[in-house]
Amino acid sequence: VSLSDYVASVVSSETFPGWPKEALKAQAVLTQTRLARRSVSKPLQDSTQDELYRGAGETRAEVRDAVAAVWGSQLLYQGRPATVYYHA
Repeated sequence: VSLSDYVASVVSSETFPGWPKEALKAQAVLTQTRLARRSVSKPLQDSTQDELYRGAGETRAEVRDAVAAVWGSQLLYQGRPATVYYHA
């Protein structure tokens, strides 16, 4: 699955329909930031340690638009992707 499809699915899975577009965009930036900090050798898990991913087919149009609007954006601290905490 492509990274943009993954991010759109995570944001769709972690939010509810009707959330404001700016909240969806913020979630997309945070998800991209978390991905940028991951080691490519560490697989994503199906646990409360990772964000919820229901599959590439689980997206909504407003989420795909929000992801496209901020695609490639990350939250940086001192020039590096920030540590972004996720809690389930």
